[in-house]
Amino acid sequence: MRDLSNRSKQEIPTFEPDLHFSRIIRLTRELETIQRQLQWSSFQNLTPAEQNQVLSTVLNTGLVESLKEAADRLSHFLWCYVETAAQNACAESSDDDVDYELQSKNLGQATETLRLLHFSSSLAKDPVGFMERITRSVNRHLETGRRQKHLHLERPA
Repeated sequence: MRDLSNRSKQEIPTFEPDLHFSRIIRLTRELETIQRQLQWSSFQNLTPAEQNQVLSTVLNTGLVESLKEAADRLSHFLWCYVETAAQNACAESSDDDVDYELQSKNLGQATETLRLLHFSSSLAKDPVGFMERITRSVNRHLETGRRQKHLHLERPA
């Protein structure tokens, strides 16, 4: 996966939730339509010339690369969320504004989405390996937080 963290600040647009969510819903509907159109049973009913045209369109227009890049960006975004949530769990401050129930639900959904993205883009059939990666990441952040608290407590005043 490409490292998407090196993008300059000028390239990163402002996040506008309403605009993004409406675009995501629209794109989801469009992808569902494309999915129905690309059903193998529908494809088999086309003439050989039509089949070649469909394949050329799918393979030669950059569609696959664009979809892969979008999936990579979503995966990167979700990994950043998981790591940030783990870091925040280690923070010394007790933030009353954090809805831990909602955060737990979001982490579960993010983890499931990452699992689906991982399995759809690899031949690996080992769900344990994927969960171990997430567990290691969270444990690493928890351990770092514990060490920082321990060092902070040991400092003379």
